[in-house]
Amino acid sequence: MSEAHTNDSIILRNVRLAFCNNLYTPGSNDEGKPRWTSCFILTPDHPQLAEVKALLIAVAKKKWPTTYQTIIKTMKAKDMLCLHDGDLKTDKKGEIYDGFAGNMFISGARSLKQGRPLVINRNKQPITEEDGVTYPGCFVNAKLEFWAMDDPSFGRRINSKIITVQFARDGDAFSGGGAPDADGFDELDASDMDDEFEGAEADALL
Repeated sequence: MSEAHTNDSIILRNVRLAFCNNLYTPGSNDEGKPRWTSCFILTPDHPQLAEVKALLIAVAKKKWPTTYQTIIKTMKAKDMLCLHDGDLKTDKKGEIYDGFAGNMFISGARSLKQGRPLVINRNKQPITEEDGVTYPGCFVNAKLEFWAMDDPSFGRRINSKIITVQFARDGDAFSGGGAPDADGFDELDASDMDDEFEGAEADALL
């Protein structure tokens, strides 16, 4: 397993950033509670996609040791995993959002109580929205933490918490629009991709 994967967290390398309007300034969820949110797009051949799937299964297995296989299949069918099919990301007209077609994406969030995610540049220096470094369509490295939820009101889900986002390189801009830390990130000289993680169970379930 790659060094980018520790416990229930992972540092995704070279993924595209989308729906990042609330990465610096919190929006609100369905309950009206403030939270920071964003999406991270992975191509079908992304070298870490298998690792993401395996980690989701590991999180489910930890939460529901004897029934995780059935539960994760149900969550996938109901789109209650933080890993989604990009073809399902559509606007009110039913059109797929720019950059999502044929890809997978991870939806991430962070609550007001947890504090704003750390956003850094290639040199690991913190940046703000006013710096204008990140934008929908750019490539980033993102440290995410997966966690399982079993709530009487909202059901069973596996969610993703945004820890740190690092700008990696420019890309074609899309139309429309614990405490954070920089541990595990490097100052970037060139694109850095992790080795693919093999997981037969992940392929079977996800």
